[in-house]
Parts: sequence; structure tokens; C-alpha cells
Amino acid sequence: MAISALLICLADGKFHSGEQLGRLLGISRSAVWKQLQAIEEKTGLTFFKVPGKGYRLAEPLELLTPHLIKCVDWPVSILDTIDSTNAEALRRVLNGATQPPFVLLAEHQTSGRGRRGRLWVSPYAKNIYLTLALSIQGGVRQLEGLSLVVGLAVVITLRKIGLKDVGLKWPNDILLHNRKLAGVLVEISGDPADICTAIIGIGLNVNMRSAENIDQPWISLHEAIGHPVSRNELVSGLLEELRVLLGLHQEQGFAELGKRWEENHLWQGREVVLSSGVHQVNGTVLGIGLDGSLRLNVDGHEKSFSGGELSLRLNNDS
Repeated sequence: MAISALLICLADGKFHSGEQLGRLLGISRSAVWKQLQAIEEKTGLTFFKVPGKGYRLAEPLELLTPHLIKCVDWPVSILDTIDSTNAEALRRVLNGATQPPFVLLAEHQTSGRGRRGRLWVSPYAKNIYLTLALSIQGGVRQLEGLSLVVGLAVVITLRKIGLKDVGLKWPNDILLHNRKLAGVLVEISGDPADICTAIIGIGLNVNMRSAENIDQPWISLHEAIGHPVSRNELVSGLLEELRVLLGLHQEQGFAELGKRWEENHLWQGREVVLSSGVHQVNGTVLGIGLDGSLRLNVDGHEKSFSGGELSLRLNNDS
């Protein structure tokens, strides 16, 4: 679904009369009012309606804009509302509608999701909801550490805009001041041992200032920096970092990038609890393996752990 032309007109946060909007869009004033009601219902955005002045958004809105997003290697599509950018990318791959590589961005997700089936809260035009679909050849080696490389690209992008304290938590979280700022979800379609498609999803809290139904401490760039952040510029920087790091990963494997990942791991050397259902392991973080697995010192012995259902937290006693 395309972004509403009426919303584009009102994105500047200024008052626009119903007559002016109707003239610009070629519709009646009553049609403007009906469209505004529909936009409010669909997006959750709030409009002020003042007699004699017209309509305006509660605050200005930066919409994702194709010509403002720079991407060298991959075609970029911007969606309005979708269930999930990962789900849509997978549908396009499976039905042959779009061949990888490609990037999908959305203003809003109705069923955004993170690891372990968790809900990813996705308010309209506040954050980044991005999926990169890549064709992977060369077998399992090309998938080793892939999600960790993506997380590293996010951290490097954020460091470049001034976030010195941002870092990684194994396997796929980006934290700032012990609160979640971003997450990565990589899903595989096809045969991992031969040719497959990696559906690489990134959710990044940018200008969100309030949210419900988030089950862990979170933070946004707006809160961290103290002012709104351009999502178009941020996406451009992130796509460039992804292009560089994923290229290195494809050419050299995960070994060298793994060292950089460890340098940015906030819990390196910390005592942690690793959980899988009711089973728990206590240990000290040694680093990560060549396959992206977590290396722990458990009772004096090094052990490695990997898997999508694992959960890591700091030991309360550390």
C-alpha cells in the first residue's frame, strides 16, 4: 500500500486548511476529513483539528523517501503498512516476485517480530523496520556468524553518529545503557548446504518516545541524543555498512570480523546465565567461536553454545 498523499502533505507539522488540502489532492473537504479519520485509525497518529486553521500533525513526521536513501548495490522498496518486512520479503522470494538481493523498508508493521517469536513494537514512521534479502552460495560456511556481522554493522553505524557507549549482546541485540536499542532476526529460506536466501531483518528504535507491550528495558536514539534523528540518513549509513561488512564476510569468512565483534561485546568477560527453556548454564563469557557460537567458561571448562532459542542475561551476582 502506498503512503497516503494527504499524510505527505501534513508531514511538515504545520496547519493546512481543508480547502487547501482538497485543492492539492483534487478531492472535497469532506473527503479530506474522511481520509484523516482513516489515517488516524490505521496509523495511530494524532491530528489537531482547529476551526479557522485546519489540520496538522501533533508533531512533524519524517517519512522514508526513496531519493533520500542512498544504496549502491541493492534496490530499495518502501512500504507503508505491512505485517512484517521479513514475512513480505520471504513471500516475494517464494513466489518469484522479486529476486534477491533487495531491501524492504516499512513505515509500520502490524505483526513485527523478533527472536523467539517475540513481538517487535512498530509504531508508524518512528523507527527503522528493514529487511535485506540476500542469495547465499557456498554452503553453511557463508552463514556462519551472519547475524552477528549484521549486528556489528548496526553498532558501527551508530558509533558514526556519536553513540560511543552502544554495543552488542550475544547473539543479536544492540544495547545502550543496558537497554535494548535494536535487534536482528535472520531467517533462512532454501537449502543452507547449497543455495539459500538469507532474510535479514533489523529493527532499530529511532524516534519512538513511548510504547506499550515491550517486555524489557528499551531506549531510542531520540532519547539518547536528545533530538529527532533522520531515518533516511540513518538507513543510508546502515546500508553502506552492511554492504561493506557482508562483502568482507563473504570473501574472508567470519574469523576476522569475529574479533571486531568481540571488541564490541558489552558482556565480554562477564558472568552470565544462559537459558534454554528450564535448563540454565552459569559461566563467564570467553568470546565467540568461528561459527558465531558463544564460548563460556563453565566450572573451569570451555563450552560452546548456539541456537535460536537460547537466552542470555547477566548473573545477578556479577
